[in-house]
Formats: sequence, C-alpha cells, structure tokens
Amino acid sequence: KLQHQFKDRSVHRIYFAAVIGTPQKSQGQATSFIARHPSDRKKYASIYDSQRNYVQTVDDPPPIGKWAITNYKRLESKGDISYLQLKLDTGRTHQIRVHLSEMLCPILRDVMYGADKKLKAISSSHLRAAVAALPRFALHAAELGFTHPRTGERLHFHALWPDDMRDFLKSAFPESAKVKGRALI
Repeated sequence: KLQHQFKDRSVHRIYFAAVIGTPQKSQGQATSFIARHPSDRKKYASIYDSQRNYVQTVDDPPPIGKWAITNYKRLESKGDISYLQLKLDTGRTHQIRVHLSEMLCPILRDVMYGADKKLKAISSSHLRAAVAALPRFALHAAELGFTHPRTGERLHFHALWPDDMRDFLKSAFPESAKVKGRALI
C-alpha cells in the first residue's frame, strides 16, 4: 500500500536546498526523462531529443529514462547563492540534483553535479570559503507525509536541517530561517 502511494504520487515530500546561482524564475517546474548518464555510470542525466533539447513532455517518450517532475520555489537569494523549496511529484534517483544542475544552479558542495566548477562564481571570498567548508552537499528532506498502510491514518513528519549545516544556512539565509512562525532551517 505504501508503494502504491509513491506510485500514484500521493506521498507528500518537501526538500530544501542551497544552490549556487539563482533560478531564472522565482518558482517553476523542471520536467524531463531521467536515465543513467551516457558516459558516467554513477551519474544521471535528462534525455535529449534530436535537436539537443531536454525531452520535457510525456507525449513522445524516449526509449530510455523515467519521467521526473520537480517543483521549485526560490525562498531567498543572497549574492550568488539561493535557498529553494522543492516538492517532488516523482521520485527518481538523483532527480533534484539533476534538475538543479541542468538549471545551472547546482546544490552547494555537490561535486558530482558541477558545484565545484561553479564555486568560483561566488564573488564573495568569505562566502566562497564558507561554502567550501561545508561538510556535505546542501540538500535536506524536510517533510514526508503519507497514509499509514494499516491504520489509514494520515501521517506527517517534519525535520529541521542537521546541526552540521544549520549555522551556515541561518547566517546565509536569515529570512528563510523562519517563515510564518515555522522554522525552515
């Protein structure tokens, strides 16, 4: 029953990410078919059509890849980094990392998906050093909601960022530390 909820997209999932760069739109949706990267088996990538554009509709599916939908909302930008809320309609391997990287906004410290190459784009040397010192990449699964498979009770779980990231995020994104009285960081 729980697998069915994931399949029919009734599971509520909210993530937060700190990224290098700023998405062009303050909110939007990234859609594509995602499959293993053609030359790096550890990575995933969106599938291109014959014109080298991402296949972004389900109307003409490619022979490989799985449909992925990531909704994003920019909560705050500070200099060359942004804080995003992400809601998944699908749950593909590396989905958030792929979509953000392809939006030219890789997750801070996500070396596999290009954050190391964009680190130099952070103009403030102090901020660049703080980002380089982060212990891991800045992606957090903050909310999970689903219907209990046996009892039918709707369950909702909320988790703050772990301590190893919280100080940096609170200083980098003070406006997002509290939204409508609820802590996001």
